[in-house]
Amino acid sequence: MLSNEKIREKYPDKKFIQVFFEQNLGSKSIQIDSDDGVLVKSIFHYCDLMRSSFGIIGLYSGQSALSAAILEYNPDLLSFCMVSEAVYKNIVFKVGLSLIS
Repeated sequence: MLSNEKIREKYPDKKFIQVFFEQNLGSKSIQIDSDDGVLVKSIFHYCDLMRSSFGIIGLYSGQSALSAAILEYNPDLLSFCMVSEAVYKNIVFKVGLSLIS
């Protein structure tokens, strides 16, 4: 499976920036290995950041669905969705197929 470290190794020339939300969205903030951080003030700001990015690494969340919509404006956008092994196995069990790893 891909990990944040493997993605950093694959794209050593890219800057990895963590996103923080000004408004509490009811989810836990996870500290990751990043080069910098940015405070997102609105959904529009978030969409602009996604559109202007080379790629996005996110957790199993709405970020993946939103990045799919952003593809209309940035067709080269890469979107990586990190899931725990337990969530992966649960999805595979429920859906009955193997996901790309």
